[in-house]
Amino acid sequence: MGLRHSLKISIQSRLVLAMILSAVSFAVIATVLLISFVQVRNDISQLVETQLSQTVANSQLADAQSTSAARNTTADIDRTIVTSGAIVLALLLVLMILLGAIYVNLFNHHIKKPMETIRQRLLAFRQGDYNSPMPLDREDEWGQIEEVFNDMLTALVKSWSTIQESEQRYRHLFDNATEGIFQSTISGEFLNVNPAMAQMFGSPSVADLKSCTNLHEQIYADPQERDRLIAEMKQRGFVHGREVRMRRKDGELFWAAINGHLVRDDDGQVLSIEGTLNDISERRQAEESLRKLQADLQNIVDSMPSVLIGVNPELNVTLWNRQAEDMSGIASAQAVGQKLTDVYTLIDPVRYLSTLETVWQSGVPSRLQKIPAVSQGNTRYFNLLIYPLSLKGSSGLVIHADDVTEKVQIEDIMMQSEKMLSVGSLAAGMAHEINNPLAVILQNVQVMESRLSPSLDKNRRTAEELGMSIEQVAEYSRLRGFDQMIQSISSAGQRAARIIENMLSFSRKSCSEFIPCSLVDLLEKTIELAASDYDMKHHYDFRTIRIVRDFQPVPDVPCESGQIQQVILNLLKNSAQAFAQKSEDAEIRVRIFMQAEQVCLQVEDNGPGMDEATLKRVFEPFYTTKEVGIGTGLGLSVAYFIVVENHKGRLTVTSKPGEGSCFSLYLPVTREVG
Repeated sequence: MGLRHSLKISIQSRLVLAMILSAVSFAVIATVLLISFVQVRNDISQLVETQLSQTVANSQLADAQSTSAARNTTADIDRTIVTSGAIVLALLLVLMILLGAIYVNLFNHHIKKPMETIRQRLLAFRQGDYNSPMPLDREDEWGQIEEVFNDMLTALVKSWSTIQESEQRYRHLFDNATEGIFQSTISGEFLNVNPAMAQMFGSPSVADLKSCTNLHEQIYADPQERDRLIAEMKQRGFVHGREVRMRRKDGELFWAAINGHLVRDDDGQVLSIEGTLNDISERRQAEESLRKLQADLQNIVDSMPSVLIGVNPELNVTLWNRQAEDMSGIASAQAVGQKLTDVYTLIDPVRYLSTLETVWQSGVPSRLQKIPAVSQGNTRYFNLLIYPLSLKGSSGLVIHADDVTEKVQIEDIMMQSEKMLSVGSLAAGMAHEINNPLAVILQNVQVMESRLSPSLDKNRRTAEELGMSIEQVAEYSRLRGFDQMIQSISSAGQRAARIIENMLSFSRKSCSEFIPCSLVDLLEKTIELAASDYDMKHHYDFRTIRIVRDFQPVPDVPCESGQIQQVILNLLKNSAQAFAQKSEDAEIRVRIFMQAEQVCLQVEDNGPGMDEATLKRVFEPFYTTKEVGIGTGLGLSVAYFIVVENHKGRLTVTSKPGEGSCFSLYLPVTREVG
C-alpha cells in the first residue's frame, strides 16, 4: 500500500506501460526471428560453401554427391525453418498469453471491478441508501471519482437533511397555519390546500376541498370576481388584501381577504396561482358595527339642536356638527382642520377666546350667557359651554353653543307681560277710582235735569215762591244753553263710563275659562276702546279712520274674551299704525263670517302694505319696522301665540306693497277638551 501510495500509477500509465511491454515483447520476438533467420542464412551459406568445396575437390563424384548434398541441405533447411517457425509460434503464443493475461488483469482490476462497485453503489443509492460511501479505496482516477462521489454524497446527505428539516418546518407551518394556504390552476382547480383552508370552507378534509373542479362557481359568491382577481394579478403580478365574498360548502357566504401571485415558468407562461386566504367576516362585522356606531354618534351629534365644535390645542377645528354647518354656512369637510376664528365668525372671537385659554389652563368648564351674534342679518343670542376633553389620550376643547334667542325673547315677553299686568292693574285701580266721582257727576247731572223739568210740582212751587214761573226758568236755561251743557255732561259721563267698563273688562285677569262669546260684540267694544286709546288718538287719530263693517250671522265661539279682545286691539293698532305716513282715505274693513267649522274675523286696511321679507317675519317676537322707541315688536307675536297656542286657531296675513294688508283670525266653533 505504501509503494502504491508512493508510486501513484494511474490507469493511463499502466495501460501505457502495458503497451510498452507489448512493444518490447514484439521487438524481442522480431530480434529472435531475425537472429533465427540470420542463423539459417549462415547455415545455408556454410552448406553451400561446403558443397561447392566438395564439388571442386571431387569432380568425379559430383553428380552423386551433389544430389545427396542437396537432399541433406534441403532437410537441414526444412529443419531450420521448422525450428524457427516453432520458436516463433511459441514465442508469439507466449506473448499473446502474456499480453492477454496483462490486459485481463488490467481490465478486471482497473475497469470491471471499479465499475461493478460503482454500479452496486448507485443501485443502492437509488434504493435509498444515502449514507454508505463509495468503497473503491483506490488512488487512481477511480479514487478521484470515489472522492468526488463521497463528497457529493456527504453534501447531498447534508442538503437532504436540511431539505427534510425545511420540508418538515414548511409542512408544520403549512398544516398548522391559521390562515388558508392554497395553490390552484388558472382554469379553476385546487392543486394543494392546507387544513385551515379546508376548515375555512367547511370541508371535512383537504381532499374534499381539493375535489372542487370549478372554483368560479363553487367557492366565489360572484363567479366573475375570480376573473377580476386573475386579471389584476396579470397586470400587477400580485393582489394584496383583496376582499371578496366567498361561499362555504353549506352555502353560507363570508368575507375573505386574498393575498396571491402568479407562478410562471422560464418562458413567462403561467403555471399556477399561489396565495393565502383569511376569513375576515368577524372583522367586517366589527368594522360594520364600528361604522354604524360612528354613523350613529355622528347622527346624534348632527341631530343635536346645539352647535358642537371641537378644537385641538392649536385651536384647529376637529369637530363641526350639522347645526354648526347650518349656522355658519360652512360644510364640515371645509371647516375641519381650519382655525376656529377663521370659520366660526358667527360670534365675535373676542367674546370667547380668553375663556378658551382659561379653560385650557385650568381644565374647569366655563359658561358664557346670552352672547349676541349676527345670523343672516338678525341678532341672535347664544349660551356657550366650553369644557375640556377628559378622555385619556385626548386633548382639546369642546364648544357647546345653544341658541337661546327664543328664550331671551320669551323672558322679554314675560317682563313686558308683567309690565302690562302692572299697567293693567294700575289702570283697573284708576278706573275704579275714577268710577266713583264719575257716578256722582252723572247722578248730579240727572238731578239737575230733573230740577229744571216743569213737570215736577216742587220745581213749580219753588219758582213761584221766587216770583217767577218754572217755564221762565226753563226758557232761561234753554236760552243760556244750560240744557245742552247738561246733555253734553251726561253724554260725556256715559261715554267715560263705557270706556272705564271696557278698560276693566280688558284688564280683568282671565279665569282660563272658555265661554261662548259674540265676536261682533267683542269687536265693537274693542273698536270703541281703540278710539279712546291715547296713543291711537293722539299719534294715529284712530277717529279719523273710516271703519267699514261687514258682519254675517255667526255663532258664538268659545274663547277667553279678554285675550281675543287684546288680539283684535293689536290688529286694529297695527292697521292704524300703517297709516302713519298716509292719512288720506284711511279705511279699515272688519269682516266676520263663517268658513268651514271656524268663524273668521278679518281686519283689512288700505295702507302701504308689506314686502315679502317683512311678510315672512311679521309674527316674529321683537321684529318691528318702526323706529326705536315707538314699538317693541311684541304685539303681533303675542296675538299669534294667543290665537294658535291658547285657542287652537289660526292667524294669517296677506299683503302686497301699495295694496294694504289683511289679517285673518280663525277660531273654531267647538273646542276640544283635553
